[in-house]
Amino acid sequence: MLYAAGKPNITLADAREVVSAESSHDDWAVTSAIQNGNTKEALRQLALALDAGAVSYQVLGQLAWFVRDKMSDTRRIPAAIDALFRTDLDLKSSGGDPRVLLERLVVELCRR
Repeated sequence: MLYAAGKPNITLADAREVVSAESSHDDWAVTSAIQNGNTKEALRQLALALDAGAVSYQVLGQLAWFVRDKMSDTRRIPAAIDALFRTDLDLKSSGGDPRVLLERLVVELCRR
């Protein structure tokens, strides 16, 4: 209302000027898709999160939380922890593009 104050009508262009393209985002969509074993959706949600400005270390922290607290197949946990540590080291040592490193990690975590 403040943006259009004093105008006799509010136009569609006015609304588009003050509303973002995406009105809501599920911060846990990546981990939810991994938990469901849905690699395609996990990668899509990762791309959305990164495109929206998510920081690679934040995403890595969420994935670490998932492995520590939510991964139910205990046989997969050691490999998942190794993948987390490798990704963390690669991110810190400029071992590649953060997006690619996180995508690789997501694919590994989705494997059943």
